[in-house]
Amino acid sequence: MAYVLTLQPTFTQGFIIGQLSIIILLALILKYLFLDSSNEPLTPGLLVPSKTLQESTTTLDQSNLETSPVPLLEGLESTEWFNLIIREIFSSYRAEIRDNAKGLAGDEVARARVERWLNEHKGTGLIDPIIVEAVSLGNSAPRLFNAQIIPNDLPKDVSGGRQIQIEVTYVDSISVRLTTSLFFNQPVPAFARLPVSLSLALKSLKATIVIVPPIHNDPNPTLTLKLLPDLSLSLQSTSLLGSRAKLANVPKVHELIENRIKNALIERGTWKIHLPMKRDSL
Repeated sequence: MAYVLTLQPTFTQGFIIGQLSIIILLALILKYLFLDSSNEPLTPGLLVPSKTLQESTTTLDQSNLETSPVPLLEGLESTEWFNLIIREIFSSYRAEIRDNAKGLAGDEVARARVERWLNEHKGTGLIDPIIVEAVSLGNSAPRLFNAQIIPNDLPKDVSGGRQIQIEVTYVDSISVRLTTSLFFNQPVPAFARLPVSLSLALKSLKATIVIVPPIHNDPNPTLTLKLLPDLSLSLQSTSLLGSRAKLANVPKVHELIENRIKNALIERGTWKIHLPMKRDSL
């Protein structure tokens, strides 16, 4: 230790000072070039999206939407009648999200609702308030096809021994464009912020759903829908990271977002629908 602290210049002193200067230089570059060191939250218009970012949420070519009937394989059931019902249900939800308003007024209602929902579920401490700049609710709906009855692992005296398997595809123009900031809490809390501008649009979703009927003689009958893990998700995204200097469309960001959304769908991909309770006859 005495050798390190000697007043005469030594190789060890020079090495330590050199390493510290590099670390300090990197910290200054990150803090004042890519990060935002101000204490003010992000405000709309702080990040100006590039032309590519603005165009990424344009409506998808409707010719790519699967609207024609899917050819049936032998032994499979048609679900076209159910697809009509699903389309009407999705249209009703879109109208409700927009408060049945048309045009720009409806767009603003939808944008505000999505922004409020995201901020309620973003957690605390790591992310600034999320500002949603634009939202598109799409105009299509999931399409079911190739319905078939398959054996169930449960005994027949428990569930009837059968369940229904259906394939589903979803191609639409759902998209969102938002801005926020990520907090850096090292070496001290709120050391800096990393401004983020992100655009995300759905390209396609393909999955298999299994419908499990209620258990025989269950006093609380439940219809179960399960999303199988072989889910295929394709998203289109553009991103800008940084304050004065910006990193555009980092592939790792797209991969991270797509994997997180896919895993969330798989982890939460079981829905239980409680049916009316069976009443004993009087």
